[in-house]
Amino acid sequence: MKTILITGISSGLGRAIFDRLCSQNVNLICISRRYLPYQLELEQKRTNIQLIEGDLSEQESIESSILHINEDWNAIKNFVFINNAGTVEPIDCIGDLQACTITESININYLAPVLITNYLVNKSKVHGFKLQIINISSGAANHPIAGWAIYCSTKAAAKMFFDVLCKQDEIVYSNCIINFDPGVMDTKMQAEIRKANNDVFPRLEEFIELYDTGKLSSPEVIAEIIIKEYLSL
Repeated sequence: MKTILITGISSGLGRAIFDRLCSQNVNLICISRRYLPYQLELEQKRTNIQLIEGDLSEQESIESSILHINEDWNAIKNFVFINNAGTVEPIDCIGDLQACTITESININYLAPVLITNYLVNKSKVHGFKLQIINISSGAANHPIAGWAIYCSTKAAAKMFFDVLCKQDEIVYSNCIINFDPGVMDTKMQAEIRKANNDVFPRLEEFIELYDTGKLSSPEVIAEIIIKEYLSL
């Protein structure tokens, strides 16, 4: 039985993956700032679901969440970490960014997956289980976008971190680390993007048009692709 850890499941792709995995024979661990009522009810009814409340925008909360992962590590054979939580905020010009929002974005998009992965890699070495990582990346990790300085740079940093882990031990991780770009989806993040100021985000009209013309992918469709292609479930 696989043990799967997902971050950020209250909306969008994370929620879609959670919903799909609930019907599978897996142990499910989630770290999220908030949970929906039905998710909390499922945790009460099932022994294979663990919901950890953690604010990934705060370093102390990230570290506390990691320590609350309640697993018998010696019994695990296959562990999957799906790094899903992310934020596009702040959308603003360099020079007008606020320190608090910069820090929160760095913590969510980069520090959280780094700390979680570091912990899991250590556990896998000690206890001998196979670790697979699916990093929900973005085209922004490879292309600079005006107004998205922090999002682009943190996504690029996370991708590089996982690339370095693969290079560190290619025998173990060459086929176990996936940087997956889901493309543009109809999510809360996209709604936030459409509220941006055109003066600081010149591509605003492009993203509005994607929504108006129905060109945004469904999170449920993307979740199905991830689960079938990379989890074989």
